[in-house]
Amino acid sequence: MLYLQKEVKQSPEFKDGIVEIREGAIFKEILVEQNYQPITYTDFRAVADQIEWEHSLDELLAELN
Repeated sequence: MLYLQKEVKQSPEFKDGIVEIREGAIFKEILVEQNYQPITYTDFRAVADQIEWEHSLDELLAELN
């Protein structure tokens, strides 16, 4: 049976991840300011398929039960 090592860390507060947006900001401006670069599913899969997993998906899913 597979046992995943769990790190004991204090979880950050949800509110710590909230950032206020300046008044009047529009979506397109935010994308430009953050240099958003979209990725196609094909490009994503090409990168994801290169990941070498230590365990199979079935083993990881079995740990959720």
